[in-house]
Parts: sequence; structure tokens; C-alpha cells
Amino acid sequence: MGVGFVFLACGGQSPHPSAADEGSSSRGNSTSVATPSTTGADGTASSGTSMTETGPSKSTSGSSTGSSFPTTSSGTASGVGTSTGGNSKLDPVAFCRPPCAQPIDCAGDGPYFDEDNYECVGGGCIWLGCVADSDCPDPSQVCRATDDGTGVDMYCVAGCASAGSCGQGMGPFVPSNYSCIDGGCIFDGCSSDGECEELSPGTRCVPELSKFCLRTCTEPEDCTTGTPASDGDNFECAEGVCVYLGCNGDRECDGEQVCQAPR
Repeated sequence: MGVGFVFLACGGQSPHPSAADEGSSSRGNSTSVATPSTTGADGTASSGTSMTETGPSKSTSGSSTGSSFPTTSSGTASGVGTSTGGNSKLDPVAFCRPPCAQPIDCAGDGPYFDEDNYECVGGGCIWLGCVADSDCPDPSQVCRATDDGTGVDMYCVAGCASAGSCGQGMGPFVPSNYSCIDGGCIFDGCSSDGECEELSPGTRCVPELSKFCLRTCTEPEDCTTGTPASDGDNFECAEGVCVYLGCNGDRECDGEQVCQAPR
């Protein structure tokens, strides 16, 4: 079953794009509760919450329309939020996404959001991530696979020579939780509840579900954010943390957006 998790991140950079909504996660596309809201393809996330799919939006760098994901600029995550598409260990779930007939309909500004960075699946824009280092908005970044379970293949992350230069030095975003792979900072995940509490009280580290800190809960209603695509029937409380199940059809999406899983 696809689900999304809400993960929490803090600080300016994020491990990679992911939807932000405080504290819950989705099996698959984590409703990224990494509150870092994605501020651009650079992976820098600013604090923000959103229950939409992972991936930068077609009009703004890093923030997605109907799907917001913090992107990693230095391989560190920032913000706290519900991760819907961010590093979940489960299959990606459906999110509200901008409509399209072909990939060009999804394209926005900059090489990180060109036609070749999207697929049009089921009438919804699916952001695929970067294609090459040249897509990254910051020359210090590199395009690398992050294996985060969001359905996005590649992200722009901070360049590195060793893991010691990765992270933000707070919560789970410390060098010991990163690997420097092929010259890019790759977030390996939180390693303790204490790291999560430091980052955001009321969150836990559940590695089998997500790399990120997840909001705690006792029932699905504890995870909701007050929108149709993020109310009680869109979550489950699993292992004491919020798990996003995805949107339940276009009717839950705002305006002209469509409810669509990645692929």
C-alpha cells in the first residue's frame, strides 16, 4: 500500500525536495512533513508546510504547485513538516498536481524545471528531478540520486569531498548522518528520537518508515492540516507516527489540480 510520511527538517537546506507538512509521513511520497518548504531547486528549504506532492512547482524554483518539496542544496534538510514524498521507505502515493496534456505544460523557469524534468502521467505533472549537474541553480551543487522513496529520480544536492562537509549541524542533519557519494551529499536518515526532538518536539525517528523525523500521533486526526487532501481519511497513524495515504481523487484537490501518483 502506498503511503506518505511527514518528516521534519530544519534550517535552510533540505536533503532533497519533498512535500512539506508538519510532522507526518507518507508511505511512498511522503507528505513530507519536513517543514522545510522547498525554496528552489537548490535544495534549500525554508520552513513551510504543505500536503502536496514532492517536487518543485512549475512556476517557482523548488516550490511546487500542489506539491512542495524542499530540495537539497547542501545535502541537508531544513524545516519541519509532513513528508509526502520525502524519503519514505514505502511506495509513493498520489498527490494533488498541476494538470497537463504533455510535459511542456509542466515546465517552468530555469533548467531544473524544463520539459525534460517532467512527465505527464494521468493528466498530472510529475517532476522527475534534475537531469544533469547543469540543471542545478547553484554551481556548488551536483545532480545525484538520493534513493529517498519520493518517486523523484535525482536531486540537486551540495557537492562534497567528504561527509564532514555535509549537513547543517543540528538535529539529524549532522555529518554523521550523511554519505559523500560521487561528490554529492546524500542524507542517510535520522538515527535517534533525540535528534528529532532537538529539531522539532513531538517527532520521532522511525527508520523503517522514513529517513526523516515523523510527527507523532495516536489517531489519524492528529495528522490533519485542515484541507480536503489532508484530513482524517488521508492518513493513518502507524507505529505512533503520521503516515500519509495520498489524496482520494480529484475532488480533494484545489482548483484544476488532479490527484495522481508518480508512476
